[in-house]
Formats: sequence, C-alpha cells, structure tokens
Amino acid sequence: MKKVLQVLMVLLSFIFFAKAQDLKVDPLLVLFDPTPAGDRSDKEEIKVKNESDKKILIGDVAIVGGDEEEFDIVDEDCEGEVLKEGEECTIEVRFEPESKGLKFSAVKFESASYGGGTDLDFTENFALLAGFATEESNLNVEPDSYEFKNMKVGDEESIVVVLRNEGTETIEVKDFEIKTLKVGGIISTDEDEFEIDEDGGNRPCGTLEPELDPGESCTIEITFKPKDDGYKLAALLFETDEDGSPTTGIVLYGDVEEDDDNGDDGILGGCSVGSATFLPAYLLIPVLIAFRRLRK
Repeated sequence: MKKVLQVLMVLLSFIFFAKAQDLKVDPLLVLFDPTPAGDRSDKEEIKVKNESDKKILIGDVAIVGGDEEEFDIVDEDCEGEVLKEGEECTIEVRFEPESKGLKFSAVKFESASYGGGTDLDFTENFALLAGFATEESNLNVEPDSYEFKNMKVGDEESIVVVLRNEGTETIEVKDFEIKTLKVGGIISTDEDEFEIDEDGGNRPCGTLEPELDPGESCTIEITFKPKDDGYKLAALLFETDEDGSPTTGIVLYGDVEEDDDNGDDGILGGCSVGSATFLPAYLLIPVLIAFRRLRK
C-alpha cells in the first residue's frame, strides 16, 4: 500500500507541473552507442532553449535515478544561467558503464521563469539517458543501433545486420538473445515483437552458431512487429567464444503509435492519466525512474 501511495504522489506532482513548460529540451532521449564496460562513450549534447517571452533561471544540473553512477556530465554551461527569449545553453553527457547490460538514468534540472515582479514559476526538467554496455570483442555488429521510425501497431519493418570478424583468429558466435526493457507500462517491449531470420541478407549466417574467419562476415535479418503502442527499447546480444566470453550487439528502439485516429501521440508525445489529464514527455521520465525503483 505504501508503494502505491508513493506512485500516486509522484503522478499528482507531475500533473501539477504539467501546466506550463517554457523550455525546450532537445533531445528528450539520449541513446549512446554500444560501449564496452570499463570504457567510455563519445560525448552527447543536450540543448536547453528558452521558448517563452520570459527570462528563465536554470538551477542545479545533475544525473539522478536508475544507473546514475554509469553516466557523467562532462561539461555544461546551464547551471546558474539566466536565459532570455530564444537563448540556449548546452549539457554534455557521457556513458561510462561499469558492467555490461542495458543502462538508463536521467539528467534533471530545475528552472524558474519570471516576467517581472516577484512571482516565480518552478519547473523540473528531465532528459532520459540510455546506453548498452558490451564487453570487448573482435566481432563487429553493423549497425550498432537502429531506430524504427513512424511505426504503428500492426506495422512491421525489417533490417539486415552484418556480423564481421575484425580480429586475427576465427570467432564462433555461440549464442544470441534479446534483452528488453519494461517499466510500469511506460516502456514495454516484448521479446516476441522481434523475429530473427538467420537466412536473411545477402550473406546469410545460416545457423545461430556460425564460425567466422578473420575478415569474414555474415548477415541476419531482424523484423520488428510491435504488438502495442509505446516506447520500445531492446538490445540483441551476441556471445562469442573469445576469452572471457564477451558479448556485443545492437540497440533497437522506437516510438510506436496506435493504429487509429484518436490523436494519441505515443510515449514521446503524451500519456493519459485518468480521463482528461495529459503528461508531456519530460514528465514521463521521472515516472519511469519511480517505477524502476519500485520494481527492485
């Protein structure tokens, strides 16, 4: 019962803040390229722009929730800044995974807008961070990430993935598996929404356990068939026979809409709570984090 009340309080606080949002945070989701555990990714940039006719003060900028220790703010010129109409600042973030797997967290900062006098309107702002941590491997997977765009329930889209041995010794691909993310119905991805065809592409692997000589490659085909709407996030992992049984893979993601004309905008456009309350995307991020905490 205590956990249910906590979730309700979180949702009510988000509804309160949903009345205004003068800042544009772009992107709302930062998806890092697959990065070996113990290494670090390239920097990614989040832009924060004042789209109102008021001045906006930016408060503390921090990474919160989820796997926060595996992400880092490497540079930012937002904290403490007062943005005038049309002005923007940037936050640079990096993925520094400590262990393999699918990781996520969020950048959080408060803002206060004012158009004169002493009235201040405080708002919490979020951008979601997601990354897939691998282990060092000579098996290269191309592409290492793919976004399924403009998808609706009932649609399907296929991509060809190339597995290439970039080492100096033969590599056996021992196994593969799909890892999916489910959080409170907000991000809900099922393994059976993906079909793997080992005979797809122009150089079919032909088996789930191919052996690739140095420089050799083979292909498989992945077909995405979403069963329901919402944001989808998954990773297809390949395990090899290299020392330490390393894994590598591809990150798969996309925003799926319902196949109707009811005006739903999907997870990045809004989410209904009750009969007439709509939460914009920047308020869905802390909901996601709250549900993850309750699932532990």
